[in-house]
Amino acid sequence: MDSTVLQNPASPDFPYWNIIIAILAIVVGSGSIVSLYYRNRIAKLNLIQNKLREDRRNFYLELLEPYIFLFANMPKLNQTRTKEEEVGMYNKFLQKIISLEYKRTTFKLSLLGSVDVVKAYNNLTEFTALPNVQEQLDDNQIIFCCMLLFY
Repeated sequence: MDSTVLQNPASPDFPYWNIIIAILAIVVGSGSIVSLYYRNRIAKLNLIQNKLREDRRNFYLELLEPYIFLFANMPKLNQTRTKEEEVGMYNKFLQKIISLEYKRTTFKLSLLGSVDVVKAYNNLTEFTALPNVQEQLDDNQIIFCCMLLFY
């Protein structure tokens, strides 16, 4: 019968370590629940960031498509183009840049693009923004601006 009677907490024989262990078990258990919550939240954030990163890659590819067309049609070494070929190629480039879909893509740049990418894109468009087609194109300036996008 003595085993069912609780000891007086004021007595010197009361085992305080039982209370301490119970409190520690509660703290550890609640800490593991909180850590599971935050681990799940961080995993969701990483998933969203990876999806956004993939969307940005596709978006940047759409944004650079006219410039890829321009660089893919550059003359090879020791090869020259006539003025008419160069004007025709550049007019195709301008048609892509002036299109409504490309304007939508550039508008999305302000929503999805980072500040550095927006600045680099603005530097790139300074050299290609509807110049006089009669002037000789400086491909080195365009290449330099495209390099800014990647650094």
